[in-house]
This record gives sequence, structure tokens and C-alpha cells, in this order.
Amino acid sequence: MNCPRCRRSVPPDARLCCYCGKRLADCEAPQRRRHRRPRGTGTVWKDPRNKNRPYVAVAADGTRIGSFATAGDAVQTLDRVNASQAAPERLCYTLSDVYDRWSVLHYPKISKSAQQSYRNAYNKAEPLHRRRIAELKTEDYQTIIQQIADAGGSRSLCEKQRQLFSQLCQYAIHQDIIHTNYATALSLPSPSAPKTRVLSAAEVSAIWGMANDSRLGETAKIALVLVYTGMRLNELLTVRRDDVHLAEGYLIGGEKTEAGRRRVIPIHPDVRSFVTDWLAAGAGSSPY
Repeated sequence: MNCPRCRRSVPPDARLCCYCGKRLADCEAPQRRRHRRPRGTGTVWKDPRNKNRPYVAVAADGTRIGSFATAGDAVQTLDRVNASQAAPERLCYTLSDVYDRWSVLHYPKISKSAQQSYRNAYNKAEPLHRRRIAELKTEDYQTIIQQIADAGGSRSLCEKQRQLFSQLCQYAIHQDIIHTNYATALSLPSPSAPKTRVLSAAEVSAIWGMANDSRLGETAKIALVLVYTGMRLNELLTVRRDDVHLAEGYLIGGEKTEAGRRRVIPIHPDVRSFVTDWLAAGAGSSPY
């Protein structure tokens, strides 16, 4: 019998070539010794009943960490548990578990309305409630954001959802469950253009028809001044008397933006009498 590598003659019962060391075809490869993990670091075993994720990682105290598709994934997860010194049961926390623990600490610090906003956001994340937070990534959170946007939800609703996910990730980071806040990379829908509506001539005329009404007259006058000046209600109510120049036909007001603050606003002749009456009624009692 000749060696397939060096072509030299070797004894017929040889297992290896005595010249080049080549293992001969009839020789079975020696079985490698199975690697054993050090004591106290847990174990990885294969579950033949689970075909998709057969490798099971178990912590040193017997807590089952999870099932994985490959032995390498199971070993890496087990090593991360040991390196972080996190309790194995914490790594099994679901999103619901983290929310329950986080809300107990956070809710006493915020208002009732803010609590309800977080509850609404949590309910919208129902598909993630039973999933382990250690397995959730940005893509999983983004799916919930996209569902809200597709359903017609506003950008502010999506922002509140992202805020909740960020708070839960921060709590999980502090508990050594995860090491990255995956909510920071979430994308929100573009803000929609503000919806504006211009009053029709018939609507303005209807407001004029209520100007002398005993019950709604004052409200109608305020509405007409807003229509003819383009001011916001809060801007009108905070105009100081010293900034009203009736003789010149203008006032100074505005507060929303840098360009809009302290701007010159013409007083239309049709509503000048309303401004005159307000100034006379509040003379000496208020600077506004």
C-alpha cells in the first residue's frame, strides 16, 4: 500500500504514513475530547426536541437562560451572564416585567396625565410584552413605531412611544440586562404641516351678527379683532396698554417666534371701536 501524499510504500496495517504522517483512508479520525466548562460557570446542552433552537444555556444556579440556534450563541450568552455578574433571572425579564418594575419607581415622580400617557404607549407595544428585553433590538421597537404611524398616529404619539422604550432600556441597562439603549436609533415620521383653515366671508359675517348680542357679544368682538389683526388669543390678551397707539392705528405685540415678537400690527378701522372700548373700560386698573 502506498501513501496518497508522498507515494511511498507503507505497511498494509499502518494507520499513519511513517514518512509524512498522513492519516490513511482506512484510519478513523480520533475523537476529540469534549470541552468541559469550569465549575460554577453553567452549562450548554442540546435539546433534540427543539429543531430550530436546540442549544440550551443554563446558569450555574440552574436557571435556564434560553434556547439558541447554535452552540456558539449559547456559550456567548452564558459568558456574558457570568461576565456581567447579573442574576440569571434578570436576563429572563420580559418587556412587561421591566415595565412593571420601572413604573413603580417612575410613576410617583410624574403627574397623573403623564402616567396615563405612558400606559397608553405601553398598551400599544402589546406584541412585545412577553418577549425578553435582552432579545429586543431597534428593529423590534421600530415595528411598533411604524404601526402607530400607519394607523394615522401623530408624531407626538410616536415620540411618546420612543420615550417609553428609552426609559425601559435605561432601566434594563442599570440592571445589567442590556448594555445599549436601542431606542436612541428609532426613526420617527416627519412632522406634518400644520392644518390651517381660513374663515369664509359668510362665517365672518355671522360673527359680526353676534357682536351686539348680550351674551356672546364680547366673545364675538374678541374673535373679530383676532380675525382682522391675525393675532393669537394669548397675544391679544397680553398686549400692554402702552403698546396700543389708536391715533396712529397700530399696536405692538406678538410672542410666538423671534420674528413675531414685538411686531407692529395694524388696527383695522372696523374693529378700532372695540379696542377703544376695552381701553376705556380698564383705564387705571391694569397695564393690559
